[in-house]
Amino acid sequence: MSNIKELIDKFFDGTTTIEEEQELRRILCEEELPAEIEEQKPMLLAMLPTECEIPEGLEARISALIDNLAKQESTTLRDTKEAPGHNGKIRKIPLLARYAAIAAAAIALVFLLHPQEQRPQDTFSTPEEAARHINETFAHLAMVINSGQERSINTASHLQNVGTTIKNNLLSN
Repeated sequence: MSNIKELIDKFFDGTTTIEEEQELRRILCEEELPAEIEEQKPMLLAMLPTECEIPEGLEARISALIDNLAKQESTTLRDTKEAPGHNGKIRKIPLLARYAAIAAAAIALVFLLHPQEQRPQDTFSTPEEAARHINETFAHLAMVINSGQERSINTASHLQNVGTTIKNNLLSN
């Protein structure tokens, strides 16, 4: 178990390699863990990068799609040029637009399938310090909510007194 603790410490320090992160993920998913690590498991798994491989043959399929669209475009242009009433100009903008759209889709697909590694930046030196700040924040939030509840109770009480006073004044007149 010392190995897992060392890996977690290295991970929190930001000094793990890709292989070590993969090993950490494997251990967290497959091995029995002590209670203290079991509590951290969901957070660690959420922070660990996942493998995302580009499907085999994707580049060949995209190239074939581009070639096929180019053939369709040239056939369409040839048929249009031969059509009666055609002025002889060949429209190249749709072909370029299609190439641009396919290229943009391919780039987007690559970035979606191979996301950039995003690690949260540590703002606290230890997890205990972070937990202390979170607890202080929740305590402050609870104080603000309680203060709001007290004010609403006081307001309701004052409104009830005003209502009673008005009622008494109306009945006495």
